[in-house]
Amino acid sequence: MGKVVFLDIDGTLIDFHQHMPEGTLPALQKARDNGHKIVLCTDRTYTGIYPWLIRIPPDGIIASAGAYIRCGDEIISHHMLDHEKVRELLLLLKQSDITALVQGVHGRYAVSDSRKKILDFFRQRGLDGDRFLNGITIVEDPASKAALEGILYFDETGSVDEKLRELCGKLEGYFQILGSSLGCGLNYSGMFAQKGVSKASGMDELLAYWHIPSENSIAIGDGPDDMDMFRYAAFCTAMENGIPELKDMADYMTTNVENNGIAKAFRDLGLI
Repeated sequence: MGKVVFLDIDGTLIDFHQHMPEGTLPALQKARDNGHKIVLCTDRTYTGIYPWLIRIPPDGIIASAGAYIRCGDEIISHHMLDHEKVRELLLLLKQSDITALVQGVHGRYAVSDSRKKILDFFRQRGLDGDRFLNGITIVEDPASKAALEGILYFDETGSVDEKLRELCGKLEGYFQILGSSLGCGLNYSGMFAQKGVSKASGMDELLAYWHIPSENSIAIGDGPDDMDMFRYAAFCTAMENGIPELKDMADYMTTNVENNGIAKAFRDLGLI
């Protein structure tokens, strides 16, 4: 039986400037020809994944950190947030002066005064905030939008740790906090997701759908949002550009994303 390779996107499959190294696509295609399955496993929404990545095509997609699972044209599962819980959390975040962005399968939404704060957050980290904000819709009530899957939060000072613990306590265990692909620590950014929904739960659902045991799973990632994925997978590969905590969890480390890390991993693991 072939392996199922679960690939994070940002910092793993592509760099943070949306560039895929030259050797990556041929490696993905060759692995599929050899009978292995390729799955995109990301905290991006399905509609937030670049169309050219979907045209690879992957055998499966786990989006919004496990909230949305798709295989070809079939939606395997979709875990949507309760609108009133979202509205309650957004109010608490606002009262704590924490910037929030709501995402769902149809788009990403924020109130008008969040735009500048999010832009500043990205610019301070040398990232393209304008590109990130290009897909955001400014609305008066983000909680009213359909098919919501997660709430991202941003804080440029890294002072939200105590506030976040307090918020989770007030919401009666409905939400959990997941890491961010930005890799700058939960104090600075992360995502509120429905409790029990994660990349790991998405992997489990997709493998069950294919009737493939977890022993055949390989996870490749770089950031704190990949830690659940690493806890679940039978074999874990960290990118050289990954965070130290993820490297400590890995069975193997490949080169960084810009230096054809995926192609090297696929060769070393015998997938190609």
